[in-house]
Amino acid sequence: MRGQIKQHENQPIGIVQRIDPSGEFGFLRVADDREIYFNRNSVLDDASKIAVGTRVTYVEEIGEKGP
Repeated sequence: MRGQIKQHENQPIGIVQRIDPSGEFGFLRVADDREIYFNRNSVLDDASKIAVGTRVTYVEEIGEKGP
């Protein structure tokens, strides 16, 4: 109403670097060259579609095993 445009932050993008053979967890490589752990239960869409090299958006949180 005030003529202002709402700005949204871009979601960060990571690339799946590796997935444990059990398929229960893996690691993302993110823009600042860090690795972030992810658990299969934290995947919002079908976890079976995630493969090494897949680009994903993510929300980083601190967990028991780090970011």
